[in-house]
Amino acid sequence: MDAGKESESYRKILNMNKVFFSKSKGYHKYGYPDEDLGDNAYGPRYYGINYPDETDIRNYGKALEKGEIPIVNGKPAGPGYGIAIHGNNDEDSIGHLCSSGCIRMYNRDIIDLEKYIMLSTPVLIFHK
Repeated sequence: MDAGKESESYRKILNMNKVFFSKSKGYHKYGYPDEDLGDNAYGPRYYGINYPDETDIRNYGKALEKGEIPIVNGKPAGPGYGIAIHGNNDEDSIGHLCSSGCIRMYNRDIIDLEKYIMLSTPVLIFHK
């Protein structure tokens, strides 16, 4: 058996991919609102990002003071957590706003990415 399949991270992605994302909770295949997104939503790899860090928390506080943070269920939205780079089970959705903040990649590309990264690789995310 491959040693990677005995790792804690491998067991974690297996458990995460058992979660079923149903259309009744707003999770559907891109372009098909009547079709459940289903399980295996994170694809074959999931790389968690250390977010938010101290700088993010400071910036969040400033934005909160300015009233720039949206109100969700009667209170300000939090600064985020659980942001990752991962595969997916709906490749037609790549390139569209179909995420809760993660960076989703084609499964073949997320597998290829592991050749170039290791624990503590810095990740910088910019927007236009």
